[in-house]
Amino acid sequence: MNSVLSVATYNIEYSRRPKLLVKTIVQMIQNGVKVFCFQEILRLPENEFIVDILLKELGKNWKLEFFIGDEGNYLDVGVGILWNESTLKLQKIEKINLPKMKKYPMLDRLVLRSVGFIDAPLQNRAIIGTFSLNDHSLRMTSLRLDTVGGTKNRIKQVQYLLDFIKDKPKVEYEII
Repeated sequence: MNSVLSVATYNIEYSRRPKLLVKTIVQMIQNGVKVFCFQEILRLPENEFIVDILLKELGKNWKLEFFIGDEGNYLDVGVGILWNESTLKLQKIEKINLPKMKKYPMLDRLVLRSVGFIDAPLQNRAIIGTFSLNDHSLRMTSLRLDTVGGTKNRIKQVQYLLDFIKDKPKVEYEII
């Protein structure tokens, strides 16, 4: 493949500060980024959805697929892929829930409570897009791993994702 594809991964911090997010993303696009893998997309009833804001701001060549929950609160945290359709052509989107802890370890729960966070385990997710790029196949995954529960828990989530992907048709390029 002779072309360069600029990809950015971006934790958008629960979709807070939408004006700053849009400004930053527009700057990154002007600097050549063609694909964004987002973590912590959130739709809260009292706010305009960040996906709608971005698509309205960026125009018709930009597409965004996302995967969030339906609880209507911070437990809905999700992931997404934003891409320029003039560069990448979507072939397939897959969405998976990563393994979820039954409950956080006591120390993690105490720390989360002390700083005002919910101590209920989040359902972390992954979204997998398969694209064509100049007649080449590309699979790109955006995922959010647990921030608590230790390395062992994160490895378990990554292994689950890798096991899911290994049974999929082969692609020329893979970005996780």
